[in-house]
Amino acid sequence: MKFENKIITVLILILILSFSVINVTSVVYIRNIVEENLVREAYIYSKLLTYNRSEGYPAYMYLSEKPVLKKGYSIIAYTGRHYVLVRDGYIKGKLANYMVFVFLWEAGSVVMLLLLFYYTIYRYIKKERDSKDLLNLMLLALTHRLGNFLAVHRLNIEFLEDSAPKHRLKKSVDILESTYNSTIDAIEHLQAGQEESPEIIDLPQILLELTVLYGDAIKKDIRLQVNSSVRIKAKPTYVYMLVDTLVDNAIKHSKGKVYVRLLRYKGRNILLLRNDVASGEVEGGTGMGLRIAKYICEKLNFDMRIRTKRNFTVAVCM
Repeated sequence: MKFENKIITVLILILILSFSVINVTSVVYIRNIVEENLVREAYIYSKLLTYNRSEGYPAYMYLSEKPVLKKGYSIIAYTGRHYVLVRDGYIKGKLANYMVFVFLWEAGSVVMLLLLFYYTIYRYIKKERDSKDLLNLMLLALTHRLGNFLAVHRLNIEFLEDSAPKHRLKKSVDILESTYNSTIDAIEHLQAGQEESPEIIDLPQILLELTVLYGDAIKKDIRLQVNSSVRIKAKPTYVYMLVDTLVDNAIKHSKGKVYVRLLRYKGRNILLLRNDVASGEVEGGTGMGLRIAKYICEKLNFDMRIRTKRNFTVAVCM
């Protein structure tokens, strides 16, 4: 069942339950009012009969000085002089007319409300699905071009002579290919409509793999200090993208040194990344890396703080 159909079904059940409670309360209240009006009316006719007036009472009502049984009538009150009998089905008929009127109005209102709600939800969800499909298509086109780019450069690397630049270039291609593969996996999950579930993640291992990978490709001093017992429960793709983005950003904008530290402080896991670049010393860049990291932290309910005074420091509390 589609999401919008589930919402409509739940809304219908809520409306039915709500109107049922309101209608039962209304029927009880209206019944009491009808009976009270009948009793008042009977008192008036009882007074008229006491003074020997000739006005006749309605066909649905019968007054008697004795508690007689009259076919098709039931006693509902005693005025002090007369017993009041009302025709069976009179009160039910009044309630039935009232309920038919209320039901028609309620049914019309509910149908109009549901149609309006359905088309609003349908239009909104359709717009979201169209945007998602377009985004997936753009990602597929981009990754397709990236895959071709990687294939060509891997072939070109094979023709290069064995040297230090060749190894660095190969490591860079390995990093790019790792990102490419993770992106393909994420797109496949999106297209399948699967939602990634939180898992227990070995964050020290991820940090070790990334720092080794980037350190071999980019000749800079990367110092890693981690608490090997740290484990977090979160969505793996988000966590990997967050750590990869922060490590890559710290290394890319550093002069020569990068410090990565993972620790526990007051019951929370804290990831610290610091490089040797102070505020205003970095030229170029769009800031996209930090924007991506902030977005991921919001999705994971992590707290991310940045300091750019003496050096560039990022702290993520998990």
